[in-house]
Amino acid sequence: MIQTSTNKWVNKLAVLYQTLSLNSEPNIKNKCIDLMQKIDNQELAIAFTGHFSAGKSSLMNNLFNISLLPTSPIPTSANVVKVKHGADKIQFRYFDGSIQEVVGSYNEEAFQALCQDGDRATEILIERMDIPLPSGVAVVDTPGVDSTDEAHRIATEASLHISDVIFYMMDYNHVQAEGNLKFVKELTDRGKQVYLIINQIDKHRDTELSFADFQQGVGTSFAAWDIRVAGIYFTSLKQPKHPHNQLTQLKELLHRLYKNKDQLIEQNVEREMNYLIQQYIDKKISALPSLETLQSELQTNQDKKSNYQRQQEQWKIEKQQIADQLMKDLDHILQNAYLMPANLREQAKTYLEAMQPDFKMGLWFAKKKTEQERSHREKQFFRSLVDTISTQLTGHIEDLVIQHAKKHDIFQTSFADDIHESIPEITRELLRKTIKKGAGISGNYVLTYTNDLVEEIKTLYRGFVRQYLSDHLPQLEAEVERNIQKVEMECKKLETRLQHVEQNLQMHADITVKQKELQMLLEKDTVHVPDHVVKELLQARKTRGETTSILTESFVTNQEKTTPQIEDLPISSSSMKHKEQLLLQAEETLAPVSELQIFFKQLKSKRLQLEQQQFTVALFGAFSAGKSSFANALLGASVLPVSPNPTTATVCRICPPSTEHLHGMATVAFKSQKTLHQELQHLFQLFRKETLPADIGEVINKIPSLLDSPLETTRQKLAIPFLRAIQDGYTELEHQLGRTVSMKQADATLYMADERKSAFVEEVSLYYESNLSKLGITLVDTPGADSLHARHTDVAFRYMKQADALLFVTYYNHAFSKADRELLIQLGRVQDSFALDKMYFIVNAADLASSMDELNKVVAYVESQLNQYGIRHPRMYPVSSLESLEDKMQNRDLNRDFSHFEQSFFRFIQEDSRAATTGRMITDVQQAVNWIEEMLTALRTSESEKEDQQQRWKQAEDRLVQVFSSLSSTMEERNLVQEIKTLLYYVGERLRLRYYDEFAFYINPSTIRQSGRAGRTQLATAAKELLSFIGNDLIQEFRATSLRLEKWVQTALSTFTDQQSTHYKTQLSGLSLGMPNEFILPEIDWTQPNWEENHPIFQKAISLYKNNQSFFEQNGRDRMKEQLKLQVDEVITSHITQITEKLITSYTTAWKQNIDNLSSVWTKQVIDHFARLHTSLQGNIDEQPLVESKKKLEQILTQLS
Repeated sequence: MIQTSTNKWVNKLAVLYQTLSLNSEPNIKNKCIDLMQKIDNQELAIAFTGHFSAGKSSLMNNLFNISLLPTSPIPTSANVVKVKHGADKIQFRYFDGSIQEVVGSYNEEAFQALCQDGDRATEILIERMDIPLPSGVAVVDTPGVDSTDEAHRIATEASLHISDVIFYMMDYNHVQAEGNLKFVKELTDRGKQVYLIINQIDKHRDTELSFADFQQGVGTSFAAWDIRVAGIYFTSLKQPKHPHNQLTQLKELLHRLYKNKDQLIEQNVEREMNYLIQQYIDKKISALPSLETLQSELQTNQDKKSNYQRQQEQWKIEKQQIADQLMKDLDHILQNAYLMPANLREQAKTYLEAMQPDFKMGLWFAKKKTEQERSHREKQFFRSLVDTISTQLTGHIEDLVIQHAKKHDIFQTSFADDIHESIPEITRELLRKTIKKGAGISGNYVLTYTNDLVEEIKTLYRGFVRQYLSDHLPQLEAEVERNIQKVEMECKKLETRLQHVEQNLQMHADITVKQKELQMLLEKDTVHVPDHVVKELLQARKTRGETTSILTESFVTNQEKTTPQIEDLPISSSSMKHKEQLLLQAEETLAPVSELQIFFKQLKSKRLQLEQQQFTVALFGAFSAGKSSFANALLGASVLPVSPNPTTATVCRICPPSTEHLHGMATVAFKSQKTLHQELQHLFQLFRKETLPADIGEVINKIPSLLDSPLETTRQKLAIPFLRAIQDGYTELEHQLGRTVSMKQADATLYMADERKSAFVEEVSLYYESNLSKLGITLVDTPGADSLHARHTDVAFRYMKQADALLFVTYYNHAFSKADRELLIQLGRVQDSFALDKMYFIVNAADLASSMDELNKVVAYVESQLNQYGIRHPRMYPVSSLESLEDKMQNRDLNRDFSHFEQSFFRFIQEDSRAATTGRMITDVQQAVNWIEEMLTALRTSESEKEDQQQRWKQAEDRLVQVFSSLSSTMEERNLVQEIKTLLYYVGERLRLRYYDEFAFYINPSTIRQSGRAGRTQLATAAKELLSFIGNDLIQEFRATSLRLEKWVQTALSTFTDQQSTHYKTQLSGLSLGMPNEFILPEIDWTQPNWEENHPIFQKAISLYKNNQSFFEQNGRDRMKEQLKLQVDEVITSHITQITEKLITSYTTAWKQNIDNLSSVWTKQVIDHFARLHTSLQGNIDEQPLVESKKKLEQILTQLS
């Protein structure tokens, strides 16, 4: 019998189910049935959730005192596993709703594998007689909530509705991870009864932090987020007798919950009934585009269809004369050129409005104001149009014609300049004459006008290419017809899109009706579902399939998945030493021959550079990934402090000792007042405190009021520990701001471990003698990826760019946070810009692996995640920092994993990073051989022939000096400008797409929890955080673009050098043109875009919010997304335009400086080269040393090749 006190909820759930049956919502319908059955069965559900590998399954196995559930350091339970006391059986619930039941004993190994196979079953129920649970109680195991596998997150959230009590588990090292705080906050805000379990406390080291301080830090972190949980328990399964283990108390709590199950069940069902209805509405609304968007898309697509049809008819009768492949390629460029993006069409609309005869501005002096406004709009539209044409057409068509000329052997030196000067000029008159007389302003005409204007522009470029053909290649003219079939295909695609839009519009109408029905269900209790229907629903998901033994093949898991093995790389540490020994032999061969002294000095200089080379190695990773532990393992000593709690971001450098800084000494560079003020300004802005006093002391005095203010956003909560540290430590360290202080290493570490001190520190440099220092390596521990401070992204990028090697450290059983992902995305952006692959990815704490198979699976999992972030073929190294440090400190043989990493890493430092210098040395040896060969040829001629040779050398020298003194590279400059425009054009496109991806993350019911005025305030805050993220991502894109441009410049200069060397090979007489050791590259200061909170577009976007119901249920969020997108488009376009001009100026100037530098270097090389030739030929030279030297050098070159 269903208990009377729950009848009303069973009836409401049945009514909700019947309502949803017409809308095919199986997920929510199934949840309705789950809750109905839960009431009927009076079953208390206790769920264990948390981040993956926190030990959920292991803890449940401990509670049951049997090995029942699978355990692994990567996401294991791919489905929800429910455990109950009862007759031995297992039920598998599949995605289609069917149930398979297995009665009796079963193969535990096969069952554990099935628990990890989320593709086969969505929920598994286990009943066993030996499970120590009372009747009416079920314990639920869920996948990790922070797994990057979306299926795991969905499976976990799908079980929350039936969970009356939730135990959220975290491992010791990652308690204060943002993902934990955020998810627990959502649970408690939803009204769930939540207990926290901090597992694996056996990892705690009293030498790092007292346990009491650790417990206090946990409480402080959750309190900062206003999270109120029912209790916190600290546990260890590995060390049951750990002094702080509360496993026994946890078990006692569970027994108390079992006894209070009836009250807990009713409370949860009432909350979940309301939540399901809200979930249904949110899902339907969020799945559809806004009505305005659909209506606009409908009109646009109809216009496009008409335009396609007109073009199709026109192309059937219109013929164009084109020359072979050239005009086909031209048409391809023109067809793919997107000359009228949405923002430009909008400018065209405002321009057309201004050009209407009845357009008027103001009352007084209207004529002048009207003309000024017309001129302004015309100028704005014209400038944007020219920029778009330059990006989409000009460079591509110039290159097309030049390549065509080269292909047909008509290219000359001045050809590129002639082509550039004859490119069609777009004038404002073209904008005016394209306007049709008498045409009014409408969406249709704006599209028609822009299409007409695009056609006019394309016509100009077609005429330009035809003129080129008429002037140069008349024999190639031919008749072709446009590809009508392609247009017909576009029309069919457009028709499909139109049908899709109409279907969405109808779905909008349907959801409005359903929303009203659901609201009536909440308000009235008059609707009654017949008892027999309720009975059928209660049995709906209990239907069993055929009873089968789990030992049969149908329940044996798929063949074992193969995982990539961690292969040993061949170590050839002697290869570089061998090369250097050969080059030293070459140097010794050159030394005694007076005519070869110039080559001897060049080789010796580069050798000394190699011997004195210094390296920078940067460590990246989030807090508690084990960066400091890994650094200590590399150093072979406990140099850096380690802690499970995050500390304030401080750059720490471990440097080789010097005469100025001896081993064991350190320097601490404190932040300046200006830097600290800027950091506080940024954090105060998170609390909407825009203006701060100039005096830093007055700013500090305002921190207490900030700490007392309500916390609304994630970033506000993350800022609290830093603000509190500044408040507590300012008095002690005020006098140190701006200073750099020398001290002992032990004293300096306090400024890294104590947050009240580290908050004021810019950088700590420790001088420590180690194997790294002997190789000239400075190890840099960078701020965590999740640092609060925007300036730390500058620090991170600087080390990405300048460091000789990058080590990214991740923890063995810890998922990547959002901050990690952003850093990894940036690494993926810049990976191809490095001359060498200098990235190493470290999976720390590999000693936690129970087997080699498990270790391989973890490495494969991390590698798959890196691939998703754009990092291809990452070099992966699983290591144990703790074990490796102990090996070194106790003089044991270093374990295989860490030894494997060090061999590969040191080989890279000692060989790969030195390859460029040795390559230049080999070029010097080859140049010496070329010079000897030229000289021997001249010496073996008669006196008269020698005089002729002297004259030929003189003529060649004069010619080369003349050419190299006035190098020209106008074509390369234009290519550089085009490259900048193209790169930044696609930066804008990516940012606009990313805006849509990130909008849902920042604007959702979990960030706007209140309603009315308070809800609008939360929305404004979330919107500003979204815009700030887009601004930061734009800066990161700019930084990546600058690296790509630097690589372009270096490659282009190398190509230019090779071209010149090839072209003047005969005149150079054995001389190889050299490249400077360093290129001139601009340093760009990046500025954040200005997001004006008072901007009319931003204010209008926020004003669309009335309350949560209308915002999330009635398309308010979609309308706000499209409105805010207008501001994003405006700011991104403006900022990219400014940066484009800045980069063009900076990089073209740097390019010219590099060309001037080459001019000076080559001119000097030519003069010195021919001077040596003249001098040697005039003197009494003994050929024998030259012959012997040439023979030895050629033998060395053969061995080097």
